[in-house]
Amino acid sequence: MNKLPNLDKLNEAIDVAEKVLEKEENSKSKIKRINKALEKAYALLNRDSYTQKEVNKCTSDIWYALRDKNDIMIVLLFLFGFLLSGALVFTVSEIYIFLENNWDPNNNIPVLNEETSKLITVNYKETNIVNLENLMTVSDDEGLKNTPQTFEISNDSSKVGGIDYKVNYSVNIVELNDEIDRVLDKKYIKYQLTYVEDGKEVVSPIGTFEDLEKNPDGSYLLMDGTQKKDSITSFKVVIWLSATAPNEVQNTAYMFAFKVNAVIVKP
Repeated sequence: MNKLPNLDKLNEAIDVAEKVLEKEENSKSKIKRINKALEKAYALLNRDSYTQKEVNKCTSDIWYALRDKNDIMIVLLFLFGFLLSGALVFTVSEIYIFLENNWDPNNNIPVLNEETSKLITVNYKETNIVNLENLMTVSDDEGLKNTPQTFEISNDSSKVGGIDYKVNYSVNIVELNDEIDRVLDKKYIKYQLTYVEDGKEVVSPIGTFEDLEKNPDGSYLLMDGTQKKDSITSFKVVIWLSATAPNEVQNTAYMFAFKVNAVIVKP
């Protein structure tokens, strides 16, 4: 059996290109290049079959089209991978910063550019895929006692002094239910999110997965925020089956992973 091509990097490139087109107004030639690269990508995806080599070529063409003629580079920091067996999906994606100078002449400090951004590390503490099955309905008070899923985001620019940046991030739910015969309805999955940032604990109201906003890529937005430079944000998510779930939900299941998107930006 032939292995299907991996489309993750191509979808990342398409997403960035579409966002650049929304803001690009000055360069008609650049808009034309991006649209041409996107047309090729869309045409490829509409075909009945295609190879990994063709997917990689379309991905490269999009990133090349995003370059300015004067070689002001788009900063692309990809840190994504799939831990295929019982693991969390991590990504650092959609990172693109237009560079103008290597230094801020007014403050005499380095600005965020292709070189200095490489000195910033964004790390994720791994946690397992969550598989909800054979759950018993419980009250919210009892559900909050469940063992939480924990992870964290940290960033560090200590290798370059004076650089000023922030990390805009989002935490998302990615469904992994393709192999499940009877999928648990999201309206019965309750959760509470707690996160600690700069020493302050923030506790979200109790919600259900049905309340979550759906992203264009099919994932669901759990929360988003902004992280200051050289900081750590710790997350804790407690999940339980709602007391309002009927008997019919017995023997159903729901599997998902947390997906983290982060963008390094100028303040």
